[in-house]
Amino acid sequence: MLAFTLVIVLTTAFPSEADASHWFGYKWRSAPVGLTLIDATTGDWPGIVARAAAQWNVSSAVEFVIKRGPCQPKMNAVVICNANYGAGVASFARLSINRLIIRGAVIQINDYYYGPQTYIEGRWAVTCQELGHTLGLDHDPSALGGPYSCMGWGWQPGPHDYEQLLLIYGP
Repeated sequence: MLAFTLVIVLTTAFPSEADASHWFGYKWRSAPVGLTLIDATTGDWPGIVARAAAQWNVSSAVEFVIKRGPCQPKMNAVVICNANYGAGVASFARLSINRLIIRGAVIQINDYYYGPQTYIEGRWAVTCQELGHTLGLDHDPSALGGPYSCMGWGWQPGPHDYEQLLLIYGP
C-alpha cells in the first residue's frame, strides 16, 4: 500500500475569502488533547507562545502541552520558531499530512515583520492564527469569528473558532 506525506504551507499575507470551517478536511487523528507544542522561539518572544496556546486551550477539544526544544519538525507535535526570513511572507504553518491526517506541524514566524521592534500583541495574534491553522482551521475574514478572532485578523480565538474545533474533533 502506497502512503505519502504531503506538506501544506499556509501563509499569512492577505485575507482569504474562505469560511473558517474545517480547512480542506485536514485534522489530527484524534482530538489534539495533550498535543506537544515545542516552543523554539528566541528569548525576545517571552510568554507569547504560552499566551496564544492558553487561548486555544479554552476549547475542550484542544490542549497544547508546551515544551522548549529545537526548531526541527517532529511527528505528533507542533513546533513554533521565529527568525528573519526576509521580505515576502509574514508567517506560515507547514503541515505534514498523510491521507488528510495531520502528522506534525512547524510554524515559522518571520521576524522581518514580527521581530523585537513589533508590538507584543502583533506577535501574539500571528502566533494565535498559525496555531489555529495547525488545528485545521482556515482564515475567517467574515463576521462569524467575531471582530477579535485571530483567525479573522484579530487577537484571540473567537466563539466560532471554538465551535469549529468541536465540530472537527468533538467535545
